[in-house]
Amino acid sequence: MKSYYSESVDMPVAVDDISSPTTVYVNSEIQENERADEEGKVQTYYKYKVSEYTRQEWEKEKEIEYMLDLDFRLSMVELGLA
Repeated sequence: MKSYYSESVDMPVAVDDISSPTTVYVNSEIQENERADEEGKVQTYYKYKVSEYTRQEWEKEKEIEYMLDLDFRLSMVELGLA
């Protein structure tokens, strides 16, 4: 996985697993900002962190997330909280 920061005038989706056949883009730390363009018009833009995963890395992340969620749910049942 590699990460970097980016900007866009379009609000990014949280997870983009459609636009590339080999890469999944996870956008986080999304901040809405404003700035004036050359004509003085205020324009909204977004700054955010992009994490790029290969499809294989993304599948592994999803497996880990599933296992953690399952473990949490089982713990809640064992404690009588679910």
